[in-house]
Amino acid sequence: MAQDTPPTTGSRAALRTLPLSRWIGPVLTAGAILAILAGRSVFTISSPGLILLVFVAISAVLGGVLPAVASAVIVSAFVMVDASAPGQLLQYDSAALSRVVVNVATALVMAVLVGGIQARLDAQRELLAARRSEDRQRALTDPASEAILTIDSSSDVLAANPATTELFGYPIEEIVGGSITKLMPPAMRERHLEAVRHYLSTGRRSLPWHGAELRAMDANGREFPVEVSIGVYGDGDGRRFTGIVRDISRRKEIETQLMQAQKMDAIGRLAGGVAHDFNNLLTAIGGYAEMVASTFDPSDPRQAHVTGIRQATEHAASLTRQLLTFSRGQELRPSVISLSQVVTTVEPMLRRLLGEHVELVVDADDGTWLTVADRAQVEAILVNLAVNARDAMPEGGILTIETANVELDERYRLHHAEVKPGQYVQVTVTDTGVGMDEATMAHVFEPFFTTKDSRSGTGLGLATVYGTVRQSGGYVWVYSEPGQGATFKIYLPRTTETGTVDVEAAAPQPQPTPQHATILVAEDEAVVREMVVAALERLGYRVMAASTGEEAVRLIDRLGDEIDLLLSDVVMPGMSGPDLLDRARRTRPELRAIFMSGYTALTIGRPIQAGVTLLEKPFSGARLGEVVRETIAGR
Repeated sequence: MAQDTPPTTGSRAALRTLPLSRWIGPVLTAGAILAILAGRSVFTISSPGLILLVFVAISAVLGGVLPAVASAVIVSAFVMVDASAPGQLLQYDSAALSRVVVNVATALVMAVLVGGIQARLDAQRELLAARRSEDRQRALTDPASEAILTIDSSSDVLAANPATTELFGYPIEEIVGGSITKLMPPAMRERHLEAVRHYLSTGRRSLPWHGAELRAMDANGREFPVEVSIGVYGDGDGRRFTGIVRDISRRKEIETQLMQAQKMDAIGRLAGGVAHDFNNLLTAIGGYAEMVASTFDPSDPRQAHVTGIRQATEHAASLTRQLLTFSRGQELRPSVISLSQVVTTVEPMLRRLLGEHVELVVDADDGTWLTVADRAQVEAILVNLAVNARDAMPEGGILTIETANVELDERYRLHHAEVKPGQYVQVTVTDTGVGMDEATMAHVFEPFFTTKDSRSGTGLGLATVYGTVRQSGGYVWVYSEPGQGATFKIYLPRTTETGTVDVEAAAPQPQPTPQHATILVAEDEAVVREMVVAALERLGYRVMAASTGEEAVRLIDRLGDEIDLLLSDVVMPGMSGPDLLDRARRTRPELRAIFMSGYTALTIGRPIQAGVTLLEKPFSGARLGEVVRETIAGR
């Protein structure tokens, strides 16, 4: 890295950098002349001109040629006046004239000769100092991994280290000597020049000088984010700016991924909560609709209205299941599967879905590893992606589905921070459709986000894909550009297992069902509680109801062995369902229980006690009666 303004070294060179100090020689010469004139009253000086030549030499050493010539002129003037005949200024006899000529000529020659020699010595010292400074500078900047540049007040690059070439792609000779704006996006160039002018005129900075985040542009025209720290030295037009430039593209990418992951996690929690609340409402709506239907004759025309209510309830329940899948709260049924086999199996159905105007190309590698996933959910993923691809190719196109074995290493993790390195089975789904811009891709996996009209979809298809893949321990990413189609890449972790992972607990021995069972219902949602109580009473059970866990405990303590079954919601204010059961079994260890919840076993937050059935909302009256009968009977 070349030094732009090599500093002079040494005491004499340092003196010459000051405007007045280099003229100290002529001042000393004039002072010596005054001293000679004053001293003549005491002693006689036969050759004052020779003495003054010493001061000419001193002027040359301290100030260079011009101060030495000035001293020589002063000495010459004094000698010419001093050698004049008494009373006759500038009139000389032959001896005096010779002395004047010798002194004047010697003074001038000495000024030029000694001053020139000293100037060359100083130039050599400065060159040597510059080289040493340059070597020190190189030792500091060349090993640096960040680009280091120095510019002048006109924004021209005076120096740059090798990392600058690596960062921007220009040869060093194309950077040094040119404007720093060459390394900036066009939109920033005039703003930079104006900011420098403003700083030089006012001293006010328009941005922080440590860790400022800006945009840069390389030789290929690629824009990328950089972090710049700037130092300034010098004054006026000699002011210099040295900047350390660091490429933060990777950091920004990881930050974006982290923010996206946090956003998706937050949306997932929100979706799970919404699904739970809707499941409570759907349980009540469906249960009451079922009870109303049972009061009508089968031929009653009002049965059609009730059927419409029940169908709408079932459709809404399907949507809440998709929300739970996105929030990773839907319970999957995983088994060891081959993704290539799943793709091959679902291929005929996909061809029917896509129609004749979309060509389906399947490249399923028979040698792909096994993975653990819910086969039905994987098939649903392929269907969702195929339907989206079909809609993105209204004029027809090509849909390609490929499978492969891949290994995601630490290098891959640099661009996808959440990835756990290891072996994965990859499914790639690529279409030649309209593609997506960055803004669309940022929201594509969010629930209810869709680019279609409200009649074409719910916006839950890709959200379901995301939730299923993540709940299966995998990852999914989308790559697309407007007009260039879209590619979805799904990675599911490899397994070395060969059997199914489903394990069913041994069923307890059946016991006789009491003819007149008493059921305690603990549910904080009044509309659900009232529907469940009504449905159970219609089935002939004696029912007690409590709106809180604490109220249920008081009923258990008062009624004792009269209660045959506890039917409790899981999440209640104060005492939860599992806590209620723990408390009840201190006095009734054999008490049977059923938990109701709009959440699944995966999202309740604690294990369900052994032998306790989880009845997921929404449920029908028939399903409620079935589970109650089986639980009381000990099955």
